[in-house]
Amino acid sequence: MPDTASDIARNRELIFGGGKPYLAIGPFVGSAASKQALWNDPAADDFEIRFYPEEVVWYSLDGQELTRSSPVQLVHFCEDTIQLLTRYAIITRGLSTTQFKELYQIQLKLLEAKVWAGKLYPSARKEMEEQLDKYKRK
Repeated sequence: MPDTASDIARNRELIFGGGKPYLAIGPFVGSAASKQALWNDPAADDFEIRFYPEEVVWYSLDGQELTRSSPVQLVHFCEDTIQLLTRYAIITRGLSTTQFKELYQIQLKLLEAKVWAGKLYPSARKEMEEQLDKYKRK
């Protein structure tokens, strides 16, 4: 089994050591109807998630900071939203094919963000491993 700490250190050096201040995931874009279905807010901002060395920051697509979080909070956000999109079958609420495609793209980007969090932050990796252990015990 590879050494998790050295893998994370190598990933961090590759992403943050090359002069680029952050890694961006996104954009997360949806129609008003899709935003209503997912976030209960048709006017929610489209956004991207930026991974910085010590924190995660959400930005609107015009560059306005929306919120900051720890990598662990990002993991929880991604997991909760992915569960909303899958386990609770949001698609049964009468969404159109276009909305379903938009929400599927959002789900893929959330999964990508969660994976990168686990590759860049020890705390996020630990949280993901704990979530997996809980799932295995069920």
